[in-house]
Amino acid sequence: MKTVLIVDDERDAVDVLSLMLEMSGFAVMVAYDGTQAIACLEQRRPDLILSDFMMPGMDGVALCRRLKGDRATADIPFILMTAAVNVPTDAPIDRMITKPVELAKLLDTFTAVSRQTNHSPVRVVR
Repeated sequence: MKTVLIVDDERDAVDVLSLMLEMSGFAVMVAYDGTQAIACLEQRRPDLILSDFMMPGMDGVALCRRLKGDRATADIPFILMTAAVNVPTDAPIDRMITKPVELAKLLDTFTAVSRQTNHSPVRVVR
């Protein structure tokens, strides 16, 4: 069973995503901001990270940069969720998916990222 770390400050969104992923056979870890995500990663290593972009404190791009800059977490696929139009294009994000997130597109994105063998340019899934 693959484990996904969801990082999002919107608790309702986390609840919906958690339920969708658990019903699809994933184990789910939850963090409500970047600092909590880093603490979660010290306890358990997920197979994928699904993070919101706009969060207070450390946003999703800052979290991605920090994790990709650390040898212990650099190889964990990082998917950024956003409804924003202006997202930095130089972040080491593996994929970006637009909100609201549809389960089928999310699962397709997980499959694509899991098969990815080397870092390729960010692809947006709409």
